Amino acid sequence: MDAEPGVTPTAGRASARSLLLTVMGEFVLPSGGSAWTSSLVAGVGDLGVSPAAARQALMRMSHAGWVRTNREGRRARLELTPEGVDLLDTGSRRIYGFGTSELSWDHRWVLIHYSVSADQAAARDRLRTRLAWNGFGYVGGGLWLSPRAERVEAARAILAAEGLDSEAVVVVGGPPHDDDPRRLVALGWDLAAVDQQYAHFIEEFGTLDPTGPEGHFVALTSLVQSFRHFPFADPGLPPELLPPGWNGHRAVELFAERRATWLPGARARWDELETGAAAAR
Repeated sequence: MDAEPGVTPTAGRASARSLLLTVMGEFVLPSGGSAWTSSLVAGVGDLGVSPAAARQALMRMSHAGWVRTNREGRRARLELTPEGVDLLDTGSRRIYGFGTSELSWDHRWVLIHYSVSADQAAARDRLRTRLAWNGFGYVGGGLWLSPRAERVEAARAILAAEGLDSEAVVVVGGPPHDDDPRRLVALGWDLAAVDQQYAHFIEEFGTLDPTGPEGHFVALTSLVQSFRHFPFADPGLPPELLPPGWNGHRAVELFAERRATWLPGARARWDELETGAAAAR
């Protein structure tokens, strides 16, 4: 998908489905969970998505069970299913709650070791993805770790869901050895890469100054689209384990500032799209 003039680079790289999910989470979910299909198509059109690509993405989302369509004459109104509401609500809480509070560290770690047979490769891959999304770092040799002891229950639930709880050893306790815990961090996570992503986010949105409802709509959607991956990329380590000058703190502040500034204009654009779609015959 090629970005049109005025579309930020982040929006230009995103898929039609990903942008639709962002728009739905930001505008459709808070306004009752339904919208005119033409509003969604026009909304992501502001971000450079063609109508054909948008409608194809909506069809796939319908097949996935996230949305359903109700016909009103020649027009179609899209409604989030309970599964779609749960998907977007979970994502919204994770995005907007990310980085807003810092828990004190009790210096305990969660260590997970498992052995997966060759015929369980699919379960192993899902396990790796879900553990990483929950802030666990992979050291190697089937060993995962996190300096957040409170994540042990989430880890046990993930193992059970994949049927691997009987094949894994989960330990919660003090530091695994007496070395500097930053060495463990270096083994489990590439913080330099995440910090660079934060720096790019700050550079991209720190000076962006959109005008008008459409400009605010594009800027806000692009902001959320860009920020939404950080709750999964950033393991949420205790401040004591972060490198000096960590860009994540400023990125979280910038996200909150820009969203608060751009949201009124963006919602005005969304209301404009919905009003226009309702009046169409």
